[in-house]
Order: sequence, then C-alpha cells, then structure tokens
Amino acid sequence: MTSVIDSLGGIVGAERVLDDPEARRMFSEDISGEADAPVQAIARPASAEEVGEIIALARTRGIAILPRGGGMSYSRGYLHETDSIALDLRDLDSVVEINEAARCVTVEAGCTWSKLYDALDERGLRTPFFGPLSGMAATIGGSLSQNGSFFGSGNYGYAAESVIGLEIADGTGAIHRIGSWGAGRLPALPRFGPDMVGAFLGDCGAFGVKTKAVLRLIRKPPTPAFLSFSFDTSQQIVAAMLALRDVPHLAEVWAFDRAAHRNLARSGFSVLESVGIASDIAGKSGSVLGAARNLVNAAGMRSARLDKLTWSLHIVVEPPLKSLQGEISDAASKVCKAAGGSPIPDTIPRVTRARPFRRIKALVGQDGERWLPCHGIFPGDAYPEALQAVEDILKSREVDLTSHSIRAPLLLASVGDEFIIEPQLMWPDSLSGFQRSHGTEDQVKTHDGNEARPQTRALALSLRREFMDLFAKRGGASMQIGRSYRYREDVLPGMDRMLTALKTALDPNGILNPGVLGLGRQGG
Repeated sequence: MTSVIDSLGGIVGAERVLDDPEARRMFSEDISGEADAPVQAIARPASAEEVGEIIALARTRGIAILPRGGGMSYSRGYLHETDSIALDLRDLDSVVEINEAARCVTVEAGCTWSKLYDALDERGLRTPFFGPLSGMAATIGGSLSQNGSFFGSGNYGYAAESVIGLEIADGTGAIHRIGSWGAGRLPALPRFGPDMVGAFLGDCGAFGVKTKAVLRLIRKPPTPAFLSFSFDTSQQIVAAMLALRDVPHLAEVWAFDRAAHRNLARSGFSVLESVGIASDIAGKSGSVLGAARNLVNAAGMRSARLDKLTWSLHIVVEPPLKSLQGEISDAASKVCKAAGGSPIPDTIPRVTRARPFRRIKALVGQDGERWLPCHGIFPGDAYPEALQAVEDILKSREVDLTSHSIRAPLLLASVGDEFIIEPQLMWPDSLSGFQRSHGTEDQVKTHDGNEARPQTRALALSLRREFMDLFAKRGGASMQIGRSYRYREDVLPGMDRMLTALKTALDPNGILNPGVLGLGRQGG
C-alpha cells in the first residue's frame, strides 16, 4: 500500500494524503456503525482533474474508491469491506459562478449547503431546495448522490429536483459534463434530449463521482410566516397533512410525536423559548427582547409544556409575495383546525428557519445515547396505514423497548404530495467512534465512559431492520439507499439489466463505491 500512498501524494501532494489509524477509523464509520475493515488511505483532491487521476490510479491497482462528502450517512453510504481509498471531497468547495440572469449557480461538489446558502443570501437569491437539516456539514455532492429533503421541500421537492447540470468523473477517471451542459446548451432546456442527469442523482456514487453541479436559482422569498398545531392522535395529524397538499406555498411541513417532544424537552427546549433562542429570531436587525416577547404574544399563551403534547405539526408558509401570506396561512390554519388541531406557539418552525444550519447535537443523546434513524416515503393512499403499522410495531415491542431504555421518536414530513415516516432510535450505549468525532467537546467529555450495551444495540438494530422491511413491503421508497435499504432485489428484471449495463459502461472495473444499490465489484 506504501506505493499507492506515494502515488496519491504525487497527485494531490503528500500533505493531502492521510493514512494514520485515527483518520482511517474516522473515514470507515458513519452514523449506522463501522466497516468491517478500515480504509487504507484518505485522499483530499482539490480539483476535478485530481479526482480523475485518483480514480485512474485506483483502477490500475484494483482498489475501491469510496467518495465521501460531509459524512452524515446513516445507511453505510461510504463503508466497504476490502482494500479501498476514501475520497474526501470537502476541498472542492468553491461557489464557481452565480449567474443571476440565467438563474443558475455552478458549485463544486464538496461545498456545504450552509456555505452556498450564505453566498447566495448576499444577493437575495436561493436554490429552491436549499439543504437538509445537516447542511452545516452535508455537501452538495453528497446530497445529490444520496438525495435529500427538508428546507424548501414542501414547495420544491427533493435535492435532485433543483439540479440542471452535473460534472462527474467515471470509473476510468474520465471527466464528463452531463445533460444540456454536455451539449453546450446549459442552462437552456436542462433535459435536452434524454435525461442523462437523472441517472447520477440518488446513485450513491455508483456511476460517477460528482465534482460540480449546476442548480436552479430563485429570488429569495419574503420572510416566511409560521404555524404550529397540537393534535391528539396520529389519525388527526395524517388527515391534516393529507389536506395540506391542496394549500400552495408551504415550504416545510413536519410533525413530531410525544416521544420526540419529550426528547426535545429533555434537551431544554420548551414551547415558549428563552432569550437565547430569541437572539436567532431577532436576527441582524431585531431586538432580542422584542423577539422573545413576540413569541409569547403571538401565541396568546403564557405557558405551554412541549413534553405534554401528543402530536405537533409545524408549517413554514413561504409564498413569492408577502401579500399572499395571510390568505395562505388562514387556509392552512383552517385545514389543521378541521382535522382536530389546536394552535400552539410557533417557536419550533420559527427557530428552525431563523438559523437553518446548526451543528447536529442530536448525534449524541442527552444521556449519551446513540441515535440512528431510518425512513420510508409513501404516497398519500399508503401513508395512513404505513404510519399505523409503525405504531403497531412500537406497541408490540413496548416491553422490550422499556426494559432496554430504547426510545423511538417519530418524525413525519411532507415533500410535495409524498410523506416521510422516520423512526429515530435512541439507546444507551458506549459512544461510537462517529459520535466521538462529531459530538461536541462537552458531550464527549461527559459520556465517553458510558458502558457498552451490545444486547441493547442488537435489539435496536433488529427493530430498525424491521421498520425498513416494513417500509419496503408496503411500497415505501427511500433516499440515501447506500448499503442498507432494499433496492436492487426489488427492481424488475429489465430495469436490473439497465442498471448493470450502466454500471459496467461507466465503471468497468466496479471500483466506484462497490456494494451501494446492491451493485458489486464487477458491475453485477
């Protein structure tokens, strides 16, 4: 391996190649756990050309390439079991061109959503979808490879739907520009001829390593309005979310169950927030005291206990014109009340949008627990029964969960006409290497001595697999498929032949992130 490391150093410089045990360990773990064997080295290219040269080198040596962005995968998205090189793309982080007239931005794949948001915000612009909750660390390329949702998804869908062009390096190291960009027409008619771009969105890095992306731009909408409601039952909240599909310009719609409320409350978050949170809401020009007072006055309540709520629903209203806010907010409010909802303070959506990208402290639970989510995405006709099935599993496993102190908060969210169900498992255990790498200094110092709980961990992982199998059986789809969710085993034979033919054509030696999507080293 020494000669490979020397060769990598010849491409990117010796200082951009890491092979020390700690770095190798860190790049061999994601939120879901660790690989059976660590990567052999980490290379940090600074250009698309260097990415191509590294891939070409790995191809001649028969070594797998594992592309990695911010590392926020929870589906073993960059974990592999044999000789491999981790490709750390975070130095490809430039905002290359903001073309306001053509309403598009060209950005390198290692740029974070947070950095892109700040660069565009200076000009009053934004991408339609503008990042996942992990956008302080998550990169553009990682989100497009895994697909993603949250900020702006109610209006504009998933991360992939904001893409109009890609630059990728294939499994031979050749660099390609895809879509109308490759025909010299970008950004006119992005789907110029067949949609070649789509094959590389949600591919988990199996078909190519993204080096640049061209994303749509919109004029940043006026400051949004916020709504929050409490509900007594999951049936009520499902009815509200289904009906809200007919209300336009809802940028985000999401919900928490009682377990999620208790988790927030244990972390010190109350429905009526402190001056500390109000400082985010006040922003650059407002009064902190005024912001705190507005939280209380707008709600018309002097006290409220988050941990007493059964279900809560949170809405960000974001029309292109401020004059439409009142009408849309009234329509959304009417829908929620008709479904049995009661207004509560809008602190949660207001705080979430005040500073969209924060460090994710939830990676370490309040008592040092591990945190591991999974999700299923359903159309409206399958959503109610799928959620009920999740609740039934939790009820049937209640004794085991209680005896092992496993908690399973539920997050629900709307993405256009589709609905996400995300159980988030939390259990007491020793800190994982990922938690030590990404937790705050205080979190690691406080919980680094936690006792290992292998039986509890096994139960949590078996419950997660039960949820994932349930989602697949009920027709649920998933983002960031990685090596965890069912995919290839469920596709029809004709589509499977297309997948393997594309893999073989673009990655003839099968070195690009082998194992994701169920595709192996030899393209099959």
